This record gives sequence, C-alpha cells and structure tokens, in this order.
Amino acid sequence: MSRGAWARLVGGVLAVAVLVTGLTWVLGRRDGQVTSFLATVQTQNVDVGVDYPGTVTAALVAPGDRVRAGQPVLTVTSLRLAHDISQGVLAAKTDAYQVSPDGTMTVLAPAPGTVTDVTVTRGQYIPGGQVLATIDESSTAYVQAKFLVDPTDLTRLAVGAPVKVALPDRRTLTGTVSGYTVDNADAKAVVTAKVAAPSLRSGAGGALTQTGTPVVASVRLAPQGPLSTVFAALDGFRRKVAGL
Repeated sequence: MSRGAWARLVGGVLAVAVLVTGLTWVLGRRDGQVTSFLATVQTQNVDVGVDYPGTVTAALVAPGDRVRAGQPVLTVTSLRLAHDISQGVLAAKTDAYQVSPDGTMTVLAPAPGTVTDVTVTRGQYIPGGQVLATIDESSTAYVQAKFLVDPTDLTRLAVGAPVKVALPDRRTLTGTVSGYTVDNADAKAVVTAKVAAPSLRSGAGGALTQTGTPVVASVRLAPQGPLSTVFAALDGFRRKVAGL
C-alpha cells in the first residue's frame, strides 16, 4: 500500500472515530438530562410571636408584604412584660423586639422575606407563646423538584449535579442538587431533589421566585461508559465556555 493510500486510510479511520465519538457525546448528553414533572420554589417559614400575654395594639404588616430583617411587624402591650422590664428580668431591646417603658413591645421581623400570614388583629388579646405572623424567609429559597428516573440511572445522579431552572417567564436560573431522596413507583424511581440556586436567594427573579411559584427543572446526569471521563471533561469545558 502506498504512503498516500495509507495516509487516506488512517485519516478516514480517525474521521470516523471523531464522528462516532461526537455523536456518542451528543446522544449521551440527550440521554443524560432529566426534566422534572413537578417543581416549585420553596422557602423556610419563620414564625413571629411573643412569650408574654397581652393585647395587640397594631398590626404593621399584611400578607404579601415584603419585610427586611429588623422591620417592625406588630406592637403588643403587656402589663406583665412591663413589670419584668422594670425588675430587670428582661432586656428592653434585642434583635427580636423593642420595649418602651409603658410595656409596649414592638415585634421585629427576624429575617428578610414575605409575610404569608398575620393571625391577629388590633385589640385582640393573646396568650403567651402564640404565633402572631409567619414570614417566608427569602434568603433560604430553593427549588423542590420531582423527577422520574430509570433505576439504572440512579448512580448517575449526584449531589452537586448541575440544574437549569426555567421560570414562568422563560428566564433561566442555574443551580445544583444539594440533596435528594428516592421512592419507587411503577418500575421508576421518583427522585425528590432540593436544588440550590444563588439567584433565588438573592431575589433576582422577583415575584416569580416567591414560595409556590411553579418552575421546570432539568438536571444533568453524569456520563457513563468507557469514555465517561472524556465526556465529563468536554462537558465541563463546554459549561465553562458557555457560562452555563
């Protein structure tokens, strides 16, 4: 075989190898992505209350209001509270409340977020320890997503896996799987994943990232097969270049 024919043969073999590898990577990427059948934005709830019985003198917020940490939420008057303040049993000011000399306590929001419930009204008597309002803490926002995954692919799902989160207005946020649980249903694994996304915690999505907002989450499964290490490196390079 002449050198020219040999070179053409080697070139053809290499071209086919590159083509097959590329197609395998593309098909592997398609097979390696799972889209949620249910996903919503969630936050941790913070209850606001007082330990002393008394009378609500003002409700300063309403459901739906956005509050900052330390913002006044309610005021409560309590003779028992005023007595304990005068005796030095209780500090007159903390991060959770401020108390005036007449025993009026101004209850402060413990964290930034959205008021979801106010359970009392002005003039209402309250026993000590009652929850007066509830705040969804925006700094704890995350996505809870459910996926149907083939049981053979469970080993390809890992904490730290990249996730795309599509908002109702088609904007896309990026995040990672921070934890998940698995249940079985009809020969499929139902994966409930918690997705951490910095943009959610910063409130970048506005009203579309409030608790209960429906979203669509797509998680990337790890490559598998003899070329999985190569594919993982290529995928990492692609994400770095594309800023995914």
